[in-house]
Amino acid sequence: MAARDEDRQWPLAKSFLSVVPVGRQPTFGGALKNVEFSVKGNTLTITVDLSKEFGPSASGKTIIIASTEGNSSLPGRSEVVGLNVYRKK
Repeated sequence: MAARDEDRQWPLAKSFLSVVPVGRQPTFGGALKNVEFSVKGNTLTITVDLSKEFGPSASGKTIIIASTEGNSSLPGRSEVVGLNVYRKK
């Protein structure tokens, strides 16, 4: 039986931000919500407007502030980013 993505031990899996190396077969999400990426050299900068809200999460326990809605490729690079920003209700 193949392991599900949520069962795999990804690098930095318990961190706020996960950058998944090539070869891990990430799935790619939809449009970014309130997230901007910029890369200068080998430095990734992520910008999120913390004053915005996108409503409650599916469970209703948190308010979504920003999301990549799955994993997103960095333009022109091999790294992938998955990001969720939320606060408790």
